[in-house]
Amino acid sequence: MPTPSAGEGRLSLAERFFLHVWCYPPPPAPFEPRDEFETTIPPMPSNPLGRIRRVFGDRFETAVHDRVVVDIGCGTGAQVIGAVQAGGRLGIGIDKTAISIKIGVTHAAQLNLSDRVRLTTDPVSTFGTDWADIAVSQNSFEHFGDPGEILRQVYGALKPGGKFFVTFGPTWWHPYGVHHMFMIRLPWAHCVFSEKTILKVRQLYRPDKPTKWREVSLNQITVARFIELVRQSGFAVDELTVEPIGPLPRWLVTLKMFREWTSTATSAILTKPV
Repeated sequence: MPTPSAGEGRLSLAERFFLHVWCYPPPPAPFEPRDEFETTIPPMPSNPLGRIRRVFGDRFETAVHDRVVVDIGCGTGAQVIGAVQAGGRLGIGIDKTAISIKIGVTHAAQLNLSDRVRLTTDPVSTFGTDWADIAVSQNSFEHFGDPGEILRQVYGALKPGGKFFVTFGPTWWHPYGVHHMFMIRLPWAHCVFSEKTILKVRQLYRPDKPTKWREVSLNQITVARFIELVRQSGFAVDELTVEPIGPLPRWLVTLKMFREWTSTATSAILTKPV
């Protein structure tokens, strides 16, 4: 029998079942790995545009050449730094997490790019309208509190003809659409267990005590919801791609009845009409 972890005594029978069957063993005490960044700055990724290149080929790097680029949900800023290294004139990175911005500022300074890379927690609407040439967002749309509002703000920030490169996943009904891979090892936990159960067990892994998905930055977006938000946004869709999970055949994601359960990533190139 595994040794009960601290705090397990407060769990209900269903919560204990979830913990022992669906989850990895919890740490001795809850902790937040991001707190370590206060004393140790992680290194800059060697290939900051790796995923963007895999998804969009050379189209993103061609588009950013000598342009103003804004990254929405930039995290530690590696991607917007990569865009400037690829020829962007100016890179603006926006993220709500102050420690991530601090890391990005450090990396930009280390690379002598502080004059061409600006990182902030201010929303994109702060900068006014019609000022950016290219926008990008990677693995953030499932975390935005109001993804429709993000689309509206980016639409306003882009100049007419400007492009928005979006790629994210997994969406909500993916086997791990609930994210939390640091604790959940089996798929579709959120289809079997309630929000309350999962977030209660989460307290054994992280020090915060959320009660709603939105409090852990999950907006439960689906592929269909993203497509509808884009339709409402005013953007023209140059390209929309839904990728299947691993070895699954692509035809599964072309059928609405299977798409939400078998897709791993959703990507789009959107253009603000002239």
